[in-house]
Amino acid sequence: MKELVVMSVLGVALYHFYGASLFGASAATEFNSYQQVLEKLRERTVTLEEAKHGVDLLALHLCNDEGYQTSGGSSTAECNDNYVRIKAQCLSSVFEDAPAQFSQKADVVELARAYIACAGLD
Repeated sequence: MKELVVMSVLGVALYHFYGASLFGASAATEFNSYQQVLEKLRERTVTLEEAKHGVDLLALHLCNDEGYQTSGGSSTAECNDNYVRIKAQCLSSVFEDAPAQFSQKADVVELARAYIACAGLD
């Protein structure tokens, strides 16, 4: 019985220490910006799902930047409408051959550039 309690406490501690991603849940939601994904690369690798989440956040940021959109002759509403239509296609084509883990910032930045171009946000 004592061993069961110790194992349970250890399991909870590992879950909280390493995060939910250790047990299969997506850790991508821990990021609030593309920049945070890049900053994580200084410490450890980034998963494919985290990279996808990061570039999605970047695209949404660009779509919702009123100044950026008006300078390009668009609006935030038009950009968001277009992005919703093309998002799945861009995720599929840009990340098709991407690795499961990224350790180099340049690799994520390269995919982000391709994704932003695919979404028409460059």
